[in-house]
Amino acid sequence: MARFRAGARVSVGGVLAVLAAVSSVSAATITGDPAATCGGLAGAAPDQVRIDSADLTDIQPAEYRADLVILLLHGSPVLGIVLELQLSNDEDKRYVWPVYVVNLRARIRCPVCLLVITAEENVARWAGKVIELGGGNRFVPWS
Repeated sequence: MARFRAGARVSVGGVLAVLAAVSSVSAATITGDPAATCGGLAGAAPDQVRIDSADLTDIQPAEYRADLVILLLHGSPVLGIVLELQLSNDEDKRYVWPVYVVNLRARIRCPVCLLVITAEENVARWAGKVIELGGGNRFVPWS
């Protein structure tokens, strides 16, 4: 199988061939627009493909602190709730809320949800919107 180094620019066809080689997905099933294949992208279609580092380790990890974490237990945790008090719209939260939930889920090894509490109706509507993660994956806050 071909090896690609981080930073290398490759064709979309090359990426599809690698995907087919390392997965059960055949190149024939990944056709058309790669952005649509992965759940779609808003805006303009990508004009290039680049291989990036597969090392996702945080060497200098960011500090993520929720307002409150509540655990429901039955001997061990059965549900985690990340509670966030939200006074106004903050687009950065749409990137860190999924991180809160996934990190807590990995730590306590059970389902976790995010509960957003706000006094403003417009903030509640904003906070309750689906967060598109890509590849058909979606994160939906509970507000």
